[in-house]
Amino acid sequence: MWWESFDSNTRTFKGVNFMVLSDGNNSEHLISPFNVKLYLYQAGKDPIFIKTWRIENMKHFMSKEYKNLTISFKDIDVPSGTWRLGLFVDADDEVKEDNGDNAMLFKKDVIIKDLPAEQTTTPVKEDKQEGIQSDPEPAVDELQDAKNNLTNSTKNLATKEFEYKNNKAKMSPYEQKLAELEIEELKYTQEKNKLALERVEKTKKKTINIDKQQEFVAKEQELELKANQAAKQRSELAAVKTQNSDYTRKMTDYDNQIATKESQISAAKPMNKVDSIDLDIRKNELEELRYRKNAAAFGKERTEKAMAMTIADQENARLKGLEDDNNKQAEQSASKVRNLYADKKQAEKDAKKADNKAKVDNSKLKVKIKVLKQEIASNEKSLNKEKAKKKQNPEKIAQLEKDLAEKKTRLAEMEAQLR
Repeated sequence: MWWESFDSNTRTFKGVNFMVLSDGNNSEHLISPFNVKLYLYQAGKDPIFIKTWRIENMKHFMSKEYKNLTISFKDIDVPSGTWRLGLFVDADDEVKEDNGDNAMLFKKDVIIKDLPAEQTTTPVKEDKQEGIQSDPEPAVDELQDAKNNLTNSTKNLATKEFEYKNNKAKMSPYEQKLAELEIEELKYTQEKNKLALERVEKTKKKTINIDKQQEFVAKEQELELKANQAAKQRSELAAVKTQNSDYTRKMTDYDNQIATKESQISAAKPMNKVDSIDLDIRKNELEELRYRKNAAAFGKERTEKAMAMTIADQENARLKGLEDDNNKQAEQSASKVRNLYADKKQAEKDAKKADNKAKVDNSKLKVKIKVLKQEIASNEKSLNKEKAKKKQNPEKIAQLEKDLAEKKTRLAEMEAQLR
C-alpha cells in the first residue's frame, strides 16, 4: 500500500496503489459482494470516507490489485491538519466475519491545508433516491480521453474488419484465426470504451450515483478481461509459427550433429579403459541427439497441424505427450553421459597413477640391469682368464659358463620389461 504524491490545493492523491486480498478455506467459494473504502484518519475523530469500490465475484484466496490511481476529494469538506490515508475492506460489514484486520493505514502523513477562498469546498451532493454520495464530476480531459478512446477503437475495429473482408480469400486458416481473434479483442475494447464514455458523461451531468458508477466499472473490467483473453489467445497462436520454425531449425542441427557423432564412433579404436569410456560417451550422446530429433519432429508435426487449424485437442495432447516422452529419454541419456564423464575422469586418474608407478619401477629396473651387466662383464672376464690358463679347470669353466648364461637370460627378461 502506498501513494506517490498529494496536492493540497486540488485535494488530489496521485499514484495510489493497494491490493484487496481474501482468505478462507475453499478457493471455489464465492464471497458475498462488499465495499472497500478509502478514508482519511485523524486520532480522536471519525474517519472521512473519500472513495468507495464495490467488490463482486471474488472467491476465497483471490486478490484484486489497484494501481496508479488518481483520487480527488475536492468536493468533500476535510479540515486542515495532519491526516493519514487508510483503506477499509468490507467497511459495511457485509461478509459477516471478523473485521479486526480489515482496516489499514498508509505509511505517510497527509498534510491538508486550508483552501483559498475561491476554492472552498461545496457540500457533498447526495443522491436523493438512495442517499449515496456521488463521485466528483470528471475533469474535461477525462471526458475527452473517453471520447478519443472510443473514436480510436471504433476506427481500429473498422479498419481490421475491412482488411479481413478483403483478404480473407487469400488467407490460410491460421491467418484467418489470428485476424478473427484480433477483431474479437477490438470489439470487446470498443464495447468497454462505449461504457466508459457513458459513465463519464453521466458523472459529468450528475445523473449517476456511486453504486451505478461501480456497476459500469465492473462491466468495463469484465470486457477488458475478455479483450485480454482474446489477445492472449492470439499471442499464443501467433507463437506457434515461431515454435514451428524453431523445431525445423533444431531438426537440421540435430541431423548435422548426428552425422558427426556417427563418424566419430566409426573411427574410434579404443586402446585402453579411458578410450573405451570415451566411446561409450559418444554412443550415449548419439542416443540423446536421436531422442532430441524425434521430440522436435513431433513438435513440428503438432505446430504444423495447429497452423493448418486441423488439430483436435486429443491429437494435440498425443503429439505433445510423444514430444515430452522423447525429451525425457534424451534427459536419461544425458544423465548417463554425465556419469560416464565422471567414470572417465576417475579412469584417467588411475591411468596416470599407474603410469607414475611404472616410471618408478622402470628406474629401479634400469639400476638392476646396470648392475647385472657389470656382473656379466666380470663373469666374462673371469671365464676368459680361466680359459687362458695352461692348466685349465674344466669344472670351474663349466660353472662360470653356466652362471654367465643364467645372467644373460635374466638380463634379456629385464630389458623386455622396460617400457
